Amino acid sequence: MARLLLVEAVRGSLEYVKNALHADGFVVDIESDPARAVSFAKAIEYSLIVLEVDSVSMARDRMIDPVRRSDTCHILIITAKDTVEERVEALSTGADDVLQKPFVYAELVARIQAGLRRNVAAGEICRSSLRLADLELNLTSRRVTRGGALIELTLREYQLLSVLLERKNAVLSREFLTQQVWDASFNGSSKVVDVAVSRLRSKIDDNHSAKLLQTVRGVGYTLRDDHRAGM
Repeated sequence: MARLLLVEAVRGSLEYVKNALHADGFVVDIESDPARAVSFAKAIEYSLIVLEVDSVSMARDRMIDPVRRSDTCHILIITAKDTVEERVEALSTGADDVLQKPFVYAELVARIQAGLRRNVAAGEICRSSLRLADLELNLTSRRVTRGGALIELTLREYQLLSVLLERKNAVLSREFLTQQVWDASFNGSSKVVDVAVSRLRSKIDDNHSAKLLQTVRGVGYTLRDDHRAGM
């Protein structure tokens, strides 16, 4: 599941983009202060950073260079620069792609998806689905099935299942799940995670003898197939 960081040139300028991306299934953090954005980028594993800039040179010094020193995350610049020379300058700062303002949201999503595909080509294994036993999450259609039967999930439940399936058999703490599924502004209690896991468990495990979503008391949650492991 892709987690994105949006860095605004002016507070509120990309809020509508954040809301639209969230509705499309992305986990999105947003920040307008470059120093805080760099701290986010160093602390959280982002799939892609969208960086809105007024000054390319300032963006390089305050954001791109510090991030590049600690991460290889794909960076997409949004800028009003409208000449070839200016767009070349934007790319020369270390960014991977440039999108000119004003832009159509559909093109932004297409460029984000292209950047994510390049991340895959750079070293990740390209997968069309995530599976455990007879539970399958199709990454293209976003359909979730168990034993061939369709399971209807909310967006949050889908995101939570994606994280658990990507790290199946690993025990994930509530703090880790919060970081991966909820954005950085989330300040709720761990009970929110517990409730979300409980609802997800009821959808994927009820009416099945093999229980996949398990609680490790005092640690967190894991998705594993103990039945097959013992065969």
